[in-house]
Amino acid sequence: KKHHQFVHFEKKKENSEAPDIMEDIISEIIQMKPGYKYILKGLYERLLNNLIHDYHFNLNAREKQKAKDLTFLEIEDYIDKHYNEVNIKMLSDEFHYNEDYYNRLIKEYKGCTFNEYVTNIRLNKAASYLTSGYSVEDAMYEVGYYSRSNFVRIFKEHYGVSPSVYKKMKK
Repeated sequence: KKHHQFVHFEKKKENSEAPDIMEDIISEIIQMKPGYKYILKGLYERLLNNLIHDYHFNLNAREKQKAKDLTFLEIEDYIDKHYNEVNIKMLSDEFHYNEDYYNRLIKEYKGCTFNEYVTNIRLNKAASYLTSGYSVEDAMYEVGYYSRSNFVRIFKEHYGVSPSVYKKMKK
């Protein structure tokens, strides 16, 4: 309570087994009879199942923010690993949030839309590939672009020069 790090549970229905299960857990911990660890595991599973089905639960504001921060870090890591192919549908399949949520979350943490964020990552990676000796085509394919004219146009908008000029400038 001192740090306000707890979850609030509110009963959905009156006849919940959770209090009885918690008493059984405490009893098993106190007695420590042979096999009590296996019994505890089963009791924990029953308790969690009961809490999920028989209670509403809420996190306090600080815990909600921590959960949101962790969610964003996981999404950011996923995007960084799959930048050359990632799309909103992939994020929804992986993390099970509504597709609009990702744009809102990225806007909040990065100040841009999902597409702008992914484009920036791709272009930064492409620039890195170009400076390490990749051809324009190879860099383009590595970062997930398959139309040279589209890649050159987007790269030029971002860096102010074409990929080939950028490559020559960085040599």
